[in-house]
Order: sequence, then structure tokens, then C-alpha cells
Amino acid sequence: MRLFSSKSTFFKMIVSYLMVLAIPLAFGISLFATTLGITRQTVEEANLSILNNVRDNVNISLSGISNMMRALLSDSNITSLSAKSSYTTQDYSVMGDLQKTISMSLLSNSYVEDILIYFHKSDFVLSSKSYLSGIESMTGYSGTVGLDVSNFAEQVKQIDNYTLQLGDSIYGPTAFITTQGTSRNGEDAVVTVLVRLKSSLLADMIVSDDCATFIVDASGNTLSSGGTAQLKGSEGTWYLEGDDAKNQCIETEDDSFQINYVRFVPSAIYFQHFFTVRVLFFVFLALCLGLGIPLVVSVARRSYHPIQEILSLITQPQDERDSDDYMIIRSSLTSLLQKNKDYEVERDNRTMALRSYLLFRLLNSPDMKESVFLEECCKCEITFENTCFLLIGFSVENGSNLFFKQDESVNEDMSHFLVVAITNVLRDVFTEDYSFFTAEYRGAYYAVVNVNARLDREVVLDEIKNSCVLAADRLDSDFRVTVSIAVSNVHTGYHKIRRCYEEIEEITRRQNYLKRTAYVIQHHELDPLVQKDLPESSSGSIPGGGEKKESEKRVSAQDISGYIDEHFTDPDLTVGALSERFGMTTANLSLMFKRKLGISPLEYIQQKRVEEAKRLLDSTQMKVSDIAKNVGYYDSRPLMRAFRRIEGTTPAEYREQNRSL
Repeated sequence: MRLFSSKSTFFKMIVSYLMVLAIPLAFGISLFATTLGITRQTVEEANLSILNNVRDNVNISLSGISNMMRALLSDSNITSLSAKSSYTTQDYSVMGDLQKTISMSLLSNSYVEDILIYFHKSDFVLSSKSYLSGIESMTGYSGTVGLDVSNFAEQVKQIDNYTLQLGDSIYGPTAFITTQGTSRNGEDAVVTVLVRLKSSLLADMIVSDDCATFIVDASGNTLSSGGTAQLKGSEGTWYLEGDDAKNQCIETEDDSFQINYVRFVPSAIYFQHFFTVRVLFFVFLALCLGLGIPLVVSVARRSYHPIQEILSLITQPQDERDSDDYMIIRSSLTSLLQKNKDYEVERDNRTMALRSYLLFRLLNSPDMKESVFLEECCKCEITFENTCFLLIGFSVENGSNLFFKQDESVNEDMSHFLVVAITNVLRDVFTEDYSFFTAEYRGAYYAVVNVNARLDREVVLDEIKNSCVLAADRLDSDFRVTVSIAVSNVHTGYHKIRRCYEEIEEITRRQNYLKRTAYVIQHHELDPLVQKDLPESSSGSIPGGGEKKESEKRVSAQDISGYIDEHFTDPDLTVGALSERFGMTTANLSLMFKRKLGISPLEYIQQKRVEEAKRLLDSTQMKVSDIAKNVGYYDSRPLMRAFRRIEGTTPAEYREQNRSL
């Protein structure tokens, strides 16, 4: 089986496969983005909550610390100590009392780890826990906090200005709340108080989009910071460092304070949220790849179309005499591609091959079981609802057009072309009472027709024969294919299709004999040996044949149309009856009539009958069945079929529409 046979089909397959791959990719991207959005939202909500908690805690602690600082700065002992450049034993005793007081006040404080008082004049630091002997001992605090201790006295402003900063001291990770010292007696009497927060609060610290520290003032406002200390953590352990860790920051926005802030989350913690996403994505991708292959094959098979293949094989003929045939055939094939679903054709070689095999089995296996027959029909996508069958045979005459040259065999592609053409023509001329399939067998083409057993067989055969005449005319006019058609009798049971085939063979032998006889008569060159072999009836038909040929010369299309105008109400008026009346073959009469009047004799008869039916529908109240008999039909079915094909509606609908007007 040829899966695809043109570049366009291959491209369609590639595009379809890319579309299959695009589905999991789009799903994965959307799933990743959704999960990222959910994660970001969760982090943002946590950050906002933490920020608010830290601010609340800082404000609470700052309120108590502020009162403590005010008391310390206004304490006479601290004021006295700040004015001295050196201390006595009594001064150290006062410092000891201050240490105890501060230490006792910090016991109930959940946020403050230590308080340091720096006396600028004496370059002395007093901690709640120990003494620091000079400014150098304070570098563990001041270096990272960013305090310029040497110039701190010049930066004296108001007492209530506090700042919160992260720091890295010799004592480990710390955070400081600082207040600038107030000079009571000039620059020589400056005191700076620093509050060191507990390191456990570092887990709740907020860092900026570049992981630099923030400064939070006493009012809870967040200010930008030029600090370079960065917070980094892993498995719950947090520490500060100056290295770049920007790739581990998740950025959000705090609209209420008009600042950007982030909660630092280690990459290991962050990406564990996407483990499930990755698993789902690859599982879905594997499913799409697995299901995509049969889907692509299906698209490729459905993309192949025998008509497209035949069109690709048609080339402009070099002989100008074939140009008209070339244009007509190409136009007809193109129109087949544009028809609606009622005119669908077999889409691949496999279907055609299966139907040819089914016909082969029917003709060569008369004892085939019904279950096998139904199974083969199912493979061919065929459904037969009735038990009666007949067979129609089509024999193509070589030399009939530019594809079927004289003495040339029909190749596979042209065979498909004929199956497609015959199938679509029969679907156009048959009623819905007949289901059929078309297949090639031994160089000929056969339509196996399923017939409703409740219909009269003589009426069925008459309709089928008339439809076949119209089909032959259509094949000649649309595709320049000349065919000889033979119709078998109606038989009951699929096993009688072999009998139908034998009847077709007998009819075909008679047709071939008549063709050979007519050829000899036409040329008046009877060979003695040929004359000896002819039966007596054929020798006696020679003069008659000459008379028939003379009568054909005298008959015109106007004579035939005039006869139809007078006798179209006769139910027995058919193309066959016309050929007998005027002494012409059916094929010659139809060809001459259509070339002169642009319409076939059968279509002309149907138009006359439909016009008369319309007149009776408008002027009388006769039933449709009675009108059918008055215009030349045995019953209403042929009239309704012809009426719908010509007028696009049924007789009853036509009468109703005209009555409303």
C-alpha cells in the first residue's frame, strides 16, 4: 500500500507531527507558568506577612527601646560619663550598675540581644554584658553596619531616628537598631546607643531584589539601603555573606509601600515545588509521542487522494488535438475534489484493493459463509441492508481519450481514476434506494448494487438502465471515457453475485460480437472466411444495417426532440426506445443529441416531465402519485428524484411554496 505519494502529503505529515509535539510543549509551558505563578504568589503572600510581622515586632521593640534610650541618654550617670575622657574606679562602679540595669531590662525582651553605649570622648564602649576597651573593639559592629564612628558626632540629629540594619560582626550574624547620640555639652559629650537584635530574627529578615539589606525606621517605613551584606541560607541555616546570590532571589512587589522586596529562598527549596510539574510534563510528552505516530500515519493516509495523484500525473499533451480533452478531464477531476461529503471517493489504494479482493471472493468463492462476507464488507467500510443484488459491468474502449491510447494497457493510476470517476457518476445518478461499491476485476469495472427487495424488479431494472445511460453520457462528457455498460438481472443473496457476473459476461460477448459485425458491415469488406464463420442471422442483417446507417444520416436532433415533446408522457419512452424508433445505436443517438442541443436525451425527457408536473402542481389539486402517472412515470419515486435534481426541492414543497405566494 502506498502511504503517501506526493511532496504535499509528506509536508502535511511533518506539519501534523509538529502539531502533535506542540500540544505537550504548550501544556508544559502553561503548567510551568501556572505553577510558577502559584509559587510566586505563595512566596509573595509569605513575604508580605513576614514583612508586616517584622515591622510590627520592630515597632513594638522600638517603642520600648526608645523609652529605654531616652532614659539612658537622660540619665545623669551617662551624661557624667560622656563628659569624661578617662574613668576612675568609681566611674567603673557606676558602669557596673548600668550594666545590671540594662541586663535586667533585656531579660523580658524577646527581640534585643544586647545594648551598647559608646562614649565618643573616652572612646569607650559599655555593653550590657561586658566592657569594650576602645573603638577598635567595636569594628565587629560598626564595619558592617556602615557607621562612620569617627565622624558620628557630626551626624547628630534627633533622638527618635532609629534604623534597623543587618550586620555581620565578630559575634556572628546580627541586626542592629541604632540611634545617633545627642550632645548635651557640645561635640565632646556625644553618646551613641546601639541595640543588637537577636540572631533568631534573621530568618524573618526581608532582603531586596538584589539581596541587599533593607533599613526599617522607627515608624515602620522601609528605606533603600546601600548596604552590601546579603542573606543566604540552606536547610534552615541562615548566614550573611557578600557574594552574589541574585539567582536565588524571588522578586515581588509591595504596592502599599511602593518598594520591591523579596524573601530569600534557597534554590533547593524553591525548585522542589517543580518536581511534580516535571514528572507530569514528561509523562504527557511520552503519551503524545506514542499517540502521535499513529495519528500522523492516519493524517498521511487521509491526505492521500487518488484524484490528487491522477492530477499530478496529467501533463499537457503535445498533440493539439488532445488539448480539449486534457482541459475537460482536468476540470472534471478538479470539480470532484470540490464536491461535498455526498460525493466522497475512496481515499487510498488499500480501500480499493480490499474491495477488488471482496469482488474476487464473491465471484470465485460461491460457498463463502455469511459471517466471512460480513467481515469482508466491514473491512471495506461497506454496509448492505438488503438481500437482493445486481451487477453493472463497465468496459472501457481503448483509444477513447488521451489516457487510453489504442493498444495500450491501463496502468494502476488510470485504473484508480476510472474507479473514482465511475463511483462519483453513479452516486450522482442513483437514488438513495441503492447502495453499491465499485471495483476493478480482470481489466473491467463492476458496480455491485444492493437493491431493496420490496421494490418491483422490473421497475428497478428500468431505473438502473436509465441511470446507466445517463452515467455513460456523463463519463463521456466529463471525462472523455467511452464505456460499454451491461446490467444483470436482480438476484437474491450475495452468493448469486457470481450468477450476475455470468450474465454480464454473456451480455459483453454479445456486445463485442455486434461491434465486430457492425465494423465489417460498415466497411463492406467481408472476408470470405469471416463471412463463412458468421451465423445466418448476421448475414441477413447486412442490408438492414445499411438501411440503418442511411436512416441515421437523415435523422436530426430536432426530429428526436420533437418526438420527445409529443410522447414524453409515455412511461415506455426511454433512450433505448428512441434508438429503436430512429434506427440508431443508443450511444450514437445520445452523442449526436447532446452535441446539437447541449443536453442528453434522458435529461431532456426528465426536464419535459418535470415542467409538466410543475404545471399540474400549480393548476390542479392532483396527488403527486397521480401527477407522476400523468407525466410518464409508473410511480412517484422517479418523479421526486428528477424533480429534486432539477428544481432543488420536492413536488410537495414546490406546491406549498407557490401556494404561500
